[in-house]
Amino acid sequence: MIKKIICPVDFSEAATNAAEYAAKLAQILHAEVLLINIERIIPAAVAVSLGEGIGADSRENSRIASKRLREMSDDVNKMFKISSSYEVDITTQSLSTVLSAAGNERSMIVMGTNGIDNLSQCLFGTNTYNVIRKAECPVLLVPEKFSYGTYKNLLYAFTYEEKGRLALNQFYEFAKHFKAKITFLHISKKDTNISRDIFRASKEEIEKCFNGKEDLDFKRVFSDDVAEAIDQFMVEHQADMLVMAAHHRNLIEALFTKAPLMAGLSVTAYYPILVFHT
Repeated sequence: MIKKIICPVDFSEAATNAAEYAAKLAQILHAEVLLINIERIIPAAVAVSLGEGIGADSRENSRIASKRLREMSDDVNKMFKISSSYEVDITTQSLSTVLSAAGNERSMIVMGTNGIDNLSQCLFGTNTYNVIRKAECPVLLVPEKFSYGTYKNLLYAFTYEEKGRLALNQFYEFAKHFKAKITFLHISKKDTNISRDIFRASKEEIEKCFNGKEDLDFKRVFSDDVAEAIDQFMVEHQADMLVMAAHHRNLIEALFTKAPLMAGLSVTAYYPILVFHT
């Protein structure tokens, strides 16, 4: 059960939108919101070798960020009637390391993205992808232009290689807060006996976990291009969110490593992606 939503804020439009999205989601989940600003500094030894001073600029940036976060947190408290807090971290550690340490099994990280350009620049660098890779709690990516709305259609995608590795319990706990249709999409390159066996076994596992308590649908897609197949399905079926498990390394990398080639796709540009960890 998610009790805290952690939202990194750098005061960009994408981060501000994600903070509002997180607050609205927290209302539904009965969770609190933690707004966090991370001011990364270079280690002292490196700064000295470069002939740079440290401390004054970081302290001033921290003071400004703290004031802005306090105002944002107060607004969240007043507007959404939920518990909201904030913190500013001045650290030599990466964003992904700080966020990973802040999260736990009762947390969720909500991050804003500004679409394909942003993702192609940083997903395999230091930020979003590394947060997904390192975090032990769910990570939700929210596109800059995507406003929170009631979930009517959730899509959980998994691949041929991922038999028995679905993050079902966490997803069930999340999904039960919404009256949404849930589609489980199994993607494989070809229709083989093995892929059919994996699909049937996964379907049985899913139905057992949900125990008839949700509106479930099961689909299969055959494609050599996982990212394109998912995106096409999302668009055609007007799904509100793409869900997957972090164990689905091949699926995540297929989506994210191809970001520079995805100019014609809407993946991560127009709908949220929620990644569960087990």
